[in-house]
Amino acid sequence: MALVHPDIICPICDKRLGEDDSDILSFTFLAVDDRDFGAFDDSACHRSCLSRWARRDDFIAFWNARMIYSIGADAAQLRVNTDGRVEWQDSDTVKQTIAMFLAKKK
Repeated sequence: MALVHPDIICPICDKRLGEDDSDILSFTFLAVDDRDFGAFDDSACHRSCLSRWARRDDFIAFWNARMIYSIGADAAQLRVNTDGRVEWQDSDTVKQTIAMFLAKKK
């Protein structure tokens, strides 16, 4: 994950991240060369900005695919929780979710 400092600028709102750790999501270095989402590579943003961003779902799908491609199937994944906030989901939870989905298909 990126080293986070309060003076890093959120790529969504262009404001400082500030001191509220609960409102910060950081992203690992994946060598993303993408016009739309490259600013997130090895960086951070406000959780509140990402959670209400119009491109949120596109970004989550893109980032999760890059995490799996770069790190593997055990990579943590971004998800939207029941109250609409974006959060990281650890790999064990991802595996359990996939297993439950596949079990329903049988």
